[in-house]
Amino acid sequence: MNGIQVAPPRVPVIANHRPGVLTAAEDVHEAILAMTDQVMDSYATVETLDGLHADLAIELGPGEKSVRLLRDGNAHTPVSAYTGASVESDRLFRAINGVSGLKRELEQIRSEGDHLEPRHLDMLRTLFRSFADDPFTEAYTTRAISRIVTREMLRADQDGSPAYYRLLEAFQHTLAHRDEIDVDAGELVLRSRRKKRNVGDAANLGRSYFELRAVDAQGTLSDRCVDGTGSPETLLLRFTGLPGSDDVTLHRQVRRLVADQPLARMVRESLTERVADSVPAAGTVDRVTYHYTLYQLMRLHRPAVLAQRDRYLQGDDPLGWLSALAASGAASPADVVELYDLRLRGSHDRQVLSRALDRLDSALRDALTPVIAPDGVPLYARRDLASATRAVFLDGALEEDVHVTHLAGDTWTIAFDPAATPGTHGEPPERTITLTSDLDLSKRGVNAPLDRLDDDSALDLTVEKRMILHHAQGRRILSTTVNAYVEPDERVVGFGKGGSESMTVFVVKDGSTRTIVRKILSEALVTAAWRADGTGVMLPPFAKARQQAEFLRHLPEPVNRYFPEVYDVLERELPAPGRPDDGPVTHHEVIYEMSFVAGDEVSRYIERYSPPPRVVAKIYQAIYQVLERDVHAVNRVPAPGGTLDESYLRKIEDRLDVCRRTAPQTFGPRLLDPETITINGIPRRNATALVRWFREHPEHHKVLEPRFHSLVMGDTNTENIKITHTGPLRMAQKLIEEGAPQREVDAALAAITPATLGIKFLDPRAIGFRSTGRDTIDDPMYDNKPWHNSIGHYDEMHFEHFQLDVRTPDTGPQVRIQFDEGNPFQRAYGVRDTIEGGHAVAGERPLGMEDHFAEVMTQALGLDDPESPYLADDPYWLVRFVFMMGTHFTAMPPFHFQAELDGTLTDSYHVQRRPVAIYCEGVKWLNWAVEILEGKRTSFLGIPVPPLP
Repeated sequence: MNGIQVAPPRVPVIANHRPGVLTAAEDVHEAILAMTDQVMDSYATVETLDGLHADLAIELGPGEKSVRLLRDGNAHTPVSAYTGASVESDRLFRAINGVSGLKRELEQIRSEGDHLEPRHLDMLRTLFRSFADDPFTEAYTTRAISRIVTREMLRADQDGSPAYYRLLEAFQHTLAHRDEIDVDAGELVLRSRRKKRNVGDAANLGRSYFELRAVDAQGTLSDRCVDGTGSPETLLLRFTGLPGSDDVTLHRQVRRLVADQPLARMVRESLTERVADSVPAAGTVDRVTYHYTLYQLMRLHRPAVLAQRDRYLQGDDPLGWLSALAASGAASPADVVELYDLRLRGSHDRQVLSRALDRLDSALRDALTPVIAPDGVPLYARRDLASATRAVFLDGALEEDVHVTHLAGDTWTIAFDPAATPGTHGEPPERTITLTSDLDLSKRGVNAPLDRLDDDSALDLTVEKRMILHHAQGRRILSTTVNAYVEPDERVVGFGKGGSESMTVFVVKDGSTRTIVRKILSEALVTAAWRADGTGVMLPPFAKARQQAEFLRHLPEPVNRYFPEVYDVLERELPAPGRPDDGPVTHHEVIYEMSFVAGDEVSRYIERYSPPPRVVAKIYQAIYQVLERDVHAVNRVPAPGGTLDESYLRKIEDRLDVCRRTAPQTFGPRLLDPETITINGIPRRNATALVRWFREHPEHHKVLEPRFHSLVMGDTNTENIKITHTGPLRMAQKLIEEGAPQREVDAALAAITPATLGIKFLDPRAIGFRSTGRDTIDDPMYDNKPWHNSIGHYDEMHFEHFQLDVRTPDTGPQVRIQFDEGNPFQRAYGVRDTIEGGHAVAGERPLGMEDHFAEVMTQALGLDDPESPYLADDPYWLVRFVFMMGTHFTAMPPFHFQAELDGTLTDSYHVQRRPVAIYCEGVKWLNWAVEILEGKRTSFLGIPVPPLP
C-alpha cells in the first residue's frame, strides 16, 4: 500500500475517516491507508458534505450504499444514485435541467422586465408536476431555488427587476401552498398575503389568514382564502438564568462550543478579561457565553427565521434579562457580566448593586431588537432599558412567575434554555421551540420544529413583505393589519411617511402602471380616545377623512393644481374584535383613494440629505409664496369674530381632555393642573393658567383675532408638502458644501422658486372656523406650520431624536428635554434655541433657521414694502405667529400617543414621551406670546414687535 503513487486530486475528495476535504496528495494517500486499519467515520463524512452546502450529492455506481449511508446520517444535502441506466439518467437530468432552466430564466430577467411571460409559468408548472413523481427532484429543486430566494430576499439592496422577484415569489408561494391548489392541473400561486380578518364571523375577527392569487393553465386568475396558522407573525425569544442546568454539564457544553465556534471563543476571552481581577461565581462566564453565542449563531445560520417578522427578546428572570440586553445590542456581554455575577452569587446589597447598575448604565445603547420590559412593553431606548434594569435588580420586577407581554397576532416562542418546559408562560406548547445546543442551529435535522420554521420562513420572504413590515413596525401595528387594506389584485409599492392619524398606502393594480394613494382613517388605528360625536376641531379621524375628500374634490382653479385628485371614497363600520365590555361595538372607518404625487416630502428630504439652513430657508420661502399668492387669496371674507376662543383656546382645552381620557397617568393632574411647570430649568405658566390668562385679558384680543378668513391648506407640516423637482436644492447644497464662490451660491439659491421646485400639498385639514369640507375657511395664520418642524423641534420630537425626563413633585412638574446631538434635523436646521436662551439671532451671518426667519418672512410676504398688503391685513402677524405656534403644539398631543401591538396603551412618561415633549413645546411658545403682549419682549427672531394697542 505504501508503494501507491498518488497525485494531487483535480477535484477535492471528502474524507471518510475524519472530518475535512482532501486536496493534497499526501492527504489522499493517508485516506487510502486508513481504509485498512481505521473505522469509517460516517458522521464526519455527512458533516463535511453538508458543510459544503452543495445543491446535490450523486453516488456513482451500483448498490446505493452511499445513498443509504448519507440518509442514515441525516444528511441535509439531496442525494441520488446514478449507474448510467436510462431511467436514472432521465430522472437525474430532468431534475438538473429543470433547475438549470429556471436559473437561466432568472438570470435573463434579473436586470429588466416588469411582467412574467407564459413560458416562465409553464416552466414552473413542469417543475411542480415533476415533484409528485419524484421526491428527489422536489428536494433538489427546493434546496437549489430556496437558497437563491433566501440570498436575494435578505440582501440589503434588492436591485432586481419586478419580473425577477415575481418569478421567485411564484415558486415560493406555489411550494408553500401547493396543498391548497391543483398543481397537476397547472395551477400556480402568484401572490400570497397574510391578512387580518376585520369582517365576517365574530369568532374569526382579528385572526389571520392567507389570501392567495392563483392562475390556472389557461391563464385565468382566481383568489381564495386559507387558514394562516403555519408560521408566526411575531417571534418572542426567551432567555432565563438556565435554572435547570448544573454548572458541570453547562461548562462541558460551553467548552465544546468554544472549541467549535470562533465567536464563542472571542466572547469568552472578553469576559475572562473583564473578570480578571475577581473570581466569578461558577457558571457566570459560561452562562453569558452560552446565551450570547447561541443568539448570534441563530442570526448566522437561521436568518430567515428572524427576517421579515416582528421579533422581541424577553428575560424571564434577572439573569435572563441581562442575556436579553446583550443579545439586543444594548450592551456587550462584557458589560453585563459584573451584574450577572452579583446576581448569581445571590448578592442583595443595594449599594453594591447600585454601583454596578451605574456602570452598566454608562455602557448602555439603544437596542437593535426590542426587549420586553417587566410590564410587558417593548423597549428600545437606552434610558428606558436602564430604568427597567434598575426595576429588575432593585425592585424585584421579575419576581413573578408569569410575565404579560403586550404583543398581538400569532406569537411563537424560541427558548434559549435546554431545560425549558413548553407552555410555562401560557403559550401553546406546539408554538414553543426549545434550543438545547448550538447544533440545533448549525445543523439541519437536529431540531425538527426549528427546521420546519426555517423552511416556512424562507418561503415567506418577499420584497413587498419587507416593505410592509418596516412600515408596520414604525406604526406599532402588525403587517397583517396593513394587508387587510390591500386587495388581492394589487401590489404595494410604498407608504406615506407622515400621518399621525391616518395610514397611507401606495398600490398599483395588476396590469396597470398607475399608482393609487389609498388613505385609511379608522378608529381601529387611532390611539387617542376621540368622541364619535365630536365636531369642528374635535372631529374624530374617520369623520375628518370624509371632509378631506370633499375638500379636495371641490377645490377651485387654480388652487387644485397644488393638490392630488380624489377618486373613490368608502365609508363603513367594522365589528370591533375582542372588545371589552365597555368598548365600542364597531369601528368607524373612511377610506379614500387619490392620485399619486411624485417627489420628496420636505421633512423626509431634509432628514435624508441634511441640506444647509440656507437651502431649507429657500424651501420655506417658496412654500410661503405659494400659500400667500395662490391659496390664501381664495374665498377671502372678513372674520366674524370669536376665532380666538373657538379655534384656539377652546381647542387646547378639548384636546387636553382627550389626553386625560387617553393617558390619565401621564396627562393627569400632576402634569396639567399646577399653575406653573418648569421646562429645562425655567418656570413657566402651565397650559390651564395660560388659557385663563388669555381670556382674562380682553385688551389683547384685538391683536390676536384675525381680520379675515380664507381658504387654508390647514396642515402645512412639511411632511404634507412635496417637492417634485429637487435638482435646484441639490445644486445649491453641492456648491455650499464645496465652498464655491459666493456669486455661484447666490445664483443657485435664487434658482430655488415655487416654479422650479414644483410645490404640492398633501393631507389638507379640511376643518375651518365653523366650516368643513368644500366650505373650509379659517385664519390663514394656521398655515404657518413649516416653522414648527424646524425652530419648534417638531421633526426631532416626531422621529424621537430626544431624551425626556419628567418629575412631578408637589411643587409642580419639572420636565427636561434634551435633543440628540448631531441628529439629521439638527444638522439641517441648526437650531440653537436662541429664544429660550435669550440670545440674539445672527442675521448678518446666519447659522441656523432662527437666523433666517426674518429674511424668509420678509421676502415671502413683502414685509419690507411700506404699502405691504399683508401688513395692512395683519399688522400684528408676528404676535399672532408666536401665539399660533403655541396653540399648535399644545393641542397636538392626542395625535402622538403610542399604543402597543395588542392595542393597549402604556400610560407612562417614558413610553408617551413624544406627546409630553410636544405639549411642553407648546407651553413655551404660549409663554413667549404672553411676554410679547406684556411688553417684556420687544423683538422676536430678529423682527421688531409692532406697537400694540
